[in-house]
Amino acid sequence: MDSYGPAYFELTAAPHSTITIARHELRAFDPAFAASTFARVFDWTAEPIPNGWRLSSGLQEMATVRAAVLPGITQWRHYIGVDHLEAAVARAEVLGALVFERDDSGVWLQHPVAGEFGLAASKSIRDACTW
Repeated sequence: MDSYGPAYFELTAAPHSTITIARHELRAFDPAFAASTFARVFDWTAEPIPNGWRLSSGLQEMATVRAAVLPGITQWRHYIGVDHLEAAVARAEVLGALVFERDDSGVWLQHPVAGEFGLAASKSIRDACTW
């Protein structure tokens, strides 16, 4: 297990390249019900936060649960960790991505060809995971 706990992991995308998944978020039709369900299944704690719920195991945040954005679609969102969030968002926008949603810890973007993806600041997420 890595030093950041089970909610933080890296994938090797290519030699000398890693992708850090820095944040997990479930978009559900009934966030309170979904949070309660996952809390019971995994023996996590569900606590209300602005616009949703936080799922934790001890002091480790495992995921957030928020209201579904698109009708008929419940989805897990995974945010790719970047060292400089605003610089990465600006580069994505130059390449044609549009900011779809932004909150205090991440940005969800939509690109007409590359699809949807999330970005979150790696350093702040790592710090939060080492309470």
